[in-house]
Amino acid sequence: MTIVVEKKLQNYFEKFPIVKYKKRQIILKPGEEVSYIGHIKSGYVRVYGLSESGQETTVESFKPLLYLTAILAITGEKNKYFFEALSPVEIWKAPKKETVEFFKSDPEFFFELTKLFLEYYLELTNRLHLMLAGNAYAKVAGVILAMADKFGEKDGKVVMIPFGTPHRLIASMTGLTRETVTLQVLKMEKQGLIEDVGKRISIKNGERLREAAQV
Repeated sequence: MTIVVEKKLQNYFEKFPIVKYKKRQIILKPGEEVSYIGHIKSGYVRVYGLSESGQETTVESFKPLLYLTAILAITGEKNKYFFEALSPVEIWKAPKKETVEFFKSDPEFFFELTKLFLEYYLELTNRLHLMLAGNAYAKVAGVILAMADKFGEKDGKVVMIPFGTPHRLIASMTGLTRETVTLQVLKMEKQGLIEDVGKRISIKNGERLREAAQV
């Protein structure tokens, strides 16, 4: 998200109340009417679905609230997923009708916002490709790499993912079992690609991890 767009969004949303959620608290449930468009002030959120057998599949993670609540507001579609706080989260909630009018009021801003929505769509498409193609090792490497590229915090030569990434989360993002994810993570640790300490993953060799992800 560009600085200009982020600033304009923040200036708009900060007029509205902030709602706080605890880690692992559910923000939205399937079938629940979305009466607002939300924008995350701080924290990370994931969106997941449940199969009939109860298996979780993560649709999107980390900062999806603005995009998905706006899409639901504009299309009138019902929400089909669970929105869960991955960390303590603060969310601005603005009335959806008023917010859609705000988006439309400035054509240049709306164009930039549309570009962001298209980028978001391409990210989802790319992750779908990762889930369907490649072996388990490449899938896990690809998901870790994507999180590091987008949210990683650099400390010297090491890149730290700034939120907990338990193996069950990676499993739900790749369609693998948690046990399979753990085996791949251990393999990457032995090869010196990553370090996994207390559910916090650090990337020690990004170039080799990119090769492992076949990107």
